[in-house]
Amino acid sequence: VRAHERYGFNLYWRHAEKLVRTWSHEKIRERQWSRLKAMLSFAWKNIPFHRDRFNEAGITPSSIKTPEDLNRIPIMTKADIRANFPDRLVIPGRRFREWRLGQTSGSTAESMHFIRPDNADRRGLFYSVFLREGGITNHPIVILTTPHCTAGTCSLVEEQKLHIHKIRKIAFLRHLDNMIALPSNQKNILAASDSYMNGLLNWLNQLPDSIMIVDPVYLAALARFLQRTGVTPPRVRHIVSTYELLTDSSRELFRNVFGCDTYTQYGGSELLDVANECEAHTLHAMPDNAWVEVLRNGRPATPGQTGKAVITDLCNFNMPFIRYDIGDLLEVGKPDCPCGRHTDTYAACHGRTRDVLLLRSGGYVTPLQADGIFRGARGVAFNQLVQENLDVYRISIVRSGNDIEVDTKEIAGRCRGMFGERARCNIRLVDTIKPER
Repeated sequence: VRAHERYGFNLYWRHAEKLVRTWSHEKIRERQWSRLKAMLSFAWKNIPFHRDRFNEAGITPSSIKTPEDLNRIPIMTKADIRANFPDRLVIPGRRFREWRLGQTSGSTAESMHFIRPDNADRRGLFYSVFLREGGITNHPIVILTTPHCTAGTCSLVEEQKLHIHKIRKIAFLRHLDNMIALPSNQKNILAASDSYMNGLLNWLNQLPDSIMIVDPVYLAALARFLQRTGVTPPRVRHIVSTYELLTDSSRELFRNVFGCDTYTQYGGSELLDVANECEAHTLHAMPDNAWVEVLRNGRPATPGQTGKAVITDLCNFNMPFIRYDIGDLLEVGKPDCPCGRHTDTYAACHGRTRDVLLLRSGGYVTPLQADGIFRGARGVAFNQLVQENLDVYRISIVRSGNDIEVDTKEIAGRCRGMFGERARCNIRLVDTIKPER
């Protein structure tokens, strides 16, 4: 932390990188545990919501002596945050500038507000890119995501010049001079016109050899346009996927179209980064940022198992998140990664808990697994799968071209293979899939 404060963003992450490579997994966990205990004590002393939760459970921070004891602390939900923000969740007596106020996207439920931590610049969104490139580089960075405008961020093109002017004054952020946020005014990227896509390409072609931070659904729309029209893709060095679930289909599409690797950054609007994908394509926990529990039937999941992600933010003393159910499914990874980092690992994020598909056997299929129904299927540009009951599934497909046939029999067969022989898949071809609220 001192290195970060004295020498800036890049030096902090280089220090963090050295730590996760040279310290043992046990030593890293001890450091995390110390930070976790400090956060529990702070929340109990200062935050009414958490103090009441501890008291109702009959515990104090000193009662939490081992990771197993964390189960004694009730899980914090998004409904809790909406019901108690700000009076009982934010540290009393502090006034915050408006850019500290954040708002989630609402992709798991209704949107909610939160207060950002003082060290919010420790977000590691560009962490893996910077390290892979040998430090801060001059490669332009492009952010391709849904239009958004809050107190802290704005993706309207008209505002870009003002932001860039401010960025140029900060020495270690000058590489962001050419950062652009796209699209600026397209509400349904799946129905975007060719002229709109050509406009995006005009922006991107002005920034050759860029690093792209993307919502995978938005980049997939651009990639499908490039495939359909035969237009030469812009030169891209790396793709970092965030905001939404990166499926195997999208990862394969991006490699075919742009000829480069895609890496996942996992976190949430309300949290600092939780995990980043290494060069061996394993998600590594960010040990200074969060303590992560992956729970399966209330117990810690083991390598290869998928469970609910419950996260304690180790940095946000303005509005602590203690055992927070973020609404995601994580698959626990193997303890040793060939990249040489010694943090906890995750094989994959499987998507939202609210999006799982229930099986008659009592099990479930995750969104990441369900992608296998469509991966490599001929003629499928975009799809939507809705489970209407345990045996009936409604599938909407946007074709990759009007003259391309979709093999609906193959897709129906894959559906039965995943959900059981009793599964009935009603498949329809549509012109577009409208975004949900």
